[in-house]
Order: sequence, then structure tokens, then C-alpha cells
Amino acid sequence: MNKRKVINFLISFVVFLLLLNVLIASLTKAPNQVIKKNEETIEQIEKKFFNVFNNFGLKQKWIEKRIVKKGLYDSLKHFYNLKVPVAVSIPVIIKDLNEQFANQTVKIESSELKSDGSTKLTVFSNNIVKFICKMNYSSDISRAFSKAAFLIDDFESLNEIEREQFYSIPVPCGIILELEANKQILASEIKKNKKQYFIELNNDVDDMDYELNEDIGLKRLTENVNSIISHFNSPRAFFINPNKKYFNESIQNYIVERFKKRGRFIKYTNQYNLIKGENSEDLHSLINFHLNTLAFGDTKVFRISAQDWFKIQGEIIKYQKKGNKIVFPTYIF
Repeated sequence: MNKRKVINFLISFVVFLLLLNVLIASLTKAPNQVIKKNEETIEQIEKKFFNVFNNFGLKQKWIEKRIVKKGLYDSLKHFYNLKVPVAVSIPVIIKDLNEQFANQTVKIESSELKSDGSTKLTVFSNNIVKFICKMNYSSDISRAFSKAAFLIDDFESLNEIEREQFYSIPVPCGIILELEANKQILASEIKKNKKQYFIELNNDVDDMDYELNEDIGLKRLTENVNSIISHFNSPRAFFINPNKKYFNESIQNYIVERFKKRGRFIKYTNQYNLIKGENSEDLHSLINFHLNTLAFGDTKVFRISAQDWFKIQGEIIKYQKKGNKIVFPTYIF
């Protein structure tokens, strides 16, 4: 009988231990599940920060990893010092960082340290410190950059509303217009809106003052060159499209020489890559490829249609954010 009691006691004790173990496991597991669901890890936060730094063309060697002093943060073992070129705005970097963490359980606090003038960023997730970075401007560093320029085709296909939208884009570019008398008003409008324009020469115009063909004789041809320059005196460069075969070789050489004597020069449209995709995805891929392959010190002029110019502004912003420059075509000519 005593033996049976001992057995029953042992069975009851084992059951008790099993139930206690289940209870402890459930109490300790629940918080971990909440953390995994709602907290950003240190690794996830660091990855997004370094992606933003890379988007601004900030080099890895400008980032210094430092050990956090004992007792300051239980959750954090290191922080970062980042040197920032004076040409880069720290507030803009912070703005991009906030956008990266939008709609996530992350809070970013920034403050300026009076001791050294640096900006300190502290990132919290579920009120736990996950990331600290101190950013200092440095005049000893700068970003390497390239320069690109764009010539715009088919600008005349835009309606009035689209032209206003085009002018509102704060990016330099040069617009190619076909030679016609009524283009003087449009050329003045383009210039007023702080864009460059260029005239594409041809021998198929209604205005007798702009005729450029061999039938009118060299004297009249010279007078018409002077007339074109007088009416469109803003650009230093004029264009010829060799694919349209407007001029025979001798007349074209004479025209080039006459423009040169007036301090102008002739450029050819086929000198510059035309960026044109089969669809939007292809267009974005092409412009990214061409811009990202420009090395430090490179300069290049591209051609693109007015409608596609609207579509690639996101890629233009990314290119400029790294410190690269979009300039007027004449800066590269």
C-alpha cells in the first residue's frame, strides 16, 4: 500500500513538473514572438542606413565603427562616426532615412551636439536603442562625380500644359527645334524658362530667308545663314541630322564654314546616343545603365524624347544624389 502511494506521488509530481514547464515556456515564448513581429533588428536597421549612405555616394572609408562604453546601452555594442562632405546636406540625409523607415516600428531622433557640432542620430524600435550614428561635416573629403547632359527631341509634340510641366522640372537640358520662322516665339519661351534651345537646319522650309539649298546660289546662301543666326542668336551650336540627308556634301561643307565664320559651330545629332526603350521598364534600365557606367571625370551628352524625359526623372534624381552633375549641353560641347 505504501508502495502504491509512492508510485502515485511520483506520477503526480512528474505531471506537475510537465505542466509547470509548459506554463513557463508559454510565459517566456510570448514576449519573444511579439519582439520578432514588431521589432526591427539591429541588422535590418543598419542595412537600411548604409543603403541610404550609399545612395548619397558616401564611401565606406568615411564610416568608422566604435565600441559603446559599458553600461550606456544594454542593447547596443557599437555606434558609428560618419564623415560627410560639405556639399552633402545632413538634413536631406535624415529626411531620406525617415522615408526609409516610414510605417515601421522605428523612431529616429536627431540632435546637434554642442561639444563638436556633430549631428547625433539615435534609432529606437519598441523603445529600445538599436542604432547610433554621429555625422560630422568634413572639408577634407569630396565625392568623385561625372557630368551628363541631355538633348530633347520632339519637344514640339507637347501641348501647352505639358510644356509648363516640362519647364517646371529643375534640371538643365537643351531642346532641339526644327528650323521654321514661327519657332522664334517658342525659342524665346524656352529661353525665358531657363532652358537651352538649338536649331536643326534643313532645306525644306517655307520661309525664303531660311532656304539652304544649292539652287539659290552661294551669295543668297550666305545671306540666309546670316539671317538664321540673326533670328536665332542665342545658341552657339546648330544641328544637322545626317540621317535626313537634307544637304549634299559640298553645300553642307559650305554651310558649316559660314556658321564657323560667324562664331557658331555645327553639331550632328548622330554624335549622341538616343535613349529609347521598347517600354518603360526598358527605358529605365537603359538610362540607369548609361548613367551608372559614367566614371569619375566622364562627360557625355544623350538624346531623349520629351515624353521620355518626364519618365526618367527618378533616375536623374538618383544620379544627382550621388554627387554627379546634370549640366547644359553647351558645357560639354
